[in-house]
Amino acid sequence: MKILIIKFRFIGDVLLTTPLISNLKAHYPDASIHFALNQGTQAVIANNPQIDQIHIYDRQAIKKANIFKKIWLELKYAKQLRRQKFDIVINTEISDRGLFLAIFSGAKSIISRKGKSQILNKFITHQSEQENHIVMQNLSAIKALGKEIVSTKVSLYFNEYDLNLPNKFIHIHPMARFDYKCVSDEIMAGVIDFCELELDKRVVLTCDKNPNEMTKMQNILKLCKSKPVVFKGSLTLDQVAFLSSKSLLYIGTDTAIMHMAAANDIPCIALFGPSYTGAWGPWDNSKSKNCYKSQSGIQKMGRHTVIQSSLKCVPCGLEGCNNSGVSECLNSLDINWIKNEIKNHFITQNQ
Repeated sequence: MKILIIKFRFIGDVLLTTPLISNLKAHYPDASIHFALNQGTQAVIANNPQIDQIHIYDRQAIKKANIFKKIWLELKYAKQLRRQKFDIVINTEISDRGLFLAIFSGAKSIISRKGKSQILNKFITHQSEQENHIVMQNLSAIKALGKEIVSTKVSLYFNEYDLNLPNKFIHIHPMARFDYKCVSDEIMAGVIDFCELELDKRVVLTCDKNPNEMTKMQNILKLCKSKPVVFKGSLTLDQVAFLSSKSLLYIGTDTAIMHMAAANDIPCIALFGPSYTGAWGPWDNSKSKNCYKSQSGIQKMGRHTVIQSSLKCVPCGLEGCNNSGVSECLNSLDINWIKNEIKNHFITQNQ
């Protein structure tokens, strides 16, 4: 038997699909499991022993191509999947592209939520339902197949590295793919200094090598009075996963690195803006259901804490205020909330 999972989203989205992979392997132990995803998101599952093959969709190359080459590349990718002769295809997104590929593959069983196209929707053989957290949303495919969910654990596999890390440290990743998910540089610098100078805890900072994150990191460091350890765009995602596993605590934004820390069972203090905590909050592997119930404010799920403004407009789900790319709910976040949660975490740990 061959099973294909389709997830054309970002790195964190792909990582949160791993409970689906392990459940499929539990129910179909002899199945060959394949994964279709966007170029650049494969690192978080590249070392997963339960995946037999990854099919990379080069979204940027296709997007840049002229109309004729674009059609040729899309068909080439679709034919590549069809040649695999899958028995089951699971489209995990409300995506007409994913649903079309599932149908074109020729699989007898197509699991998906309904998309925009009423025509494509008619080919769904097992309809998955809307769930609150993305982990459970992905796992709804298991229920659609008439199977029992046996695990909700998010799994992250990585290699060992010698990064010359401090013995005990707090991992802070101040950035996200989008600026509207980031607190102000002043708040982040204040958090770093609080950990280093007031709590006497070493801080290790990481960021991606793209120019925007490099510039933001430099601006934060200029505001810091302390001297944290900095990996400024010098680590691979696999190395960041290893670094995360050695930390005492993760502090940072709603981003893939947060989900990686949670998968490593590292306590997270996550700073949320317009995002829906109930859908995207760090998942605690010791839990079997979503524990985030409030719209905003400070919420906890097991070892993890989400800090979010209590403004009436939060969460709005927009890309910043009025889609401006700037989130006032994050820029006006009370730093004392963050400091108190960090302090309380270590008080609890020492009891």
